[in-house]
Amino acid sequence: MAPISTTDIVHFPYDFDLPASEAVATGGIMHLSGHIGDDDDGHVADTLTEQTEQMMRNVAASLKTVGASFDDVFKCRLMLTDMSRLEDVFEIYRLYFKPLRLPVCTTFGVSALAYGAQVEIEVSLKV
Repeated sequence: MAPISTTDIVHFPYDFDLPASEAVATGGIMHLSGHIGDDDDGHVADTLTEQTEQMMRNVAASLKTVGASFDDVFKCRLMLTDMSRLEDVFEIYRLYFKPLRLPVCTTFGVSALAYGAQVEIEVSLKV
């Protein structure tokens, strides 16, 4: 994904056709679009655990694409269709962050997510 600069905003378009950018950077902060637990073929995993694992791998891949890592992430927004499963998500989520580098996190309970996903994450990072 080649960045496209417009004034002080840098857009990182997806490599496939979506009406959004994969990431946008401005003012020293980059925001990644939401990620769900889908694979390269667009298949969303069946279980919440599988979706969360794939979702975090997808975030790692996007971070790598923009030359960053989980160490650069300072804020996460999690959306779940079943808030009673939050600890199940956190069990996997914690594996990607160093204990003393945990980002702030806001969690929302939602009625539905794209493509039938059970969990979605957005991240913001310093650039």
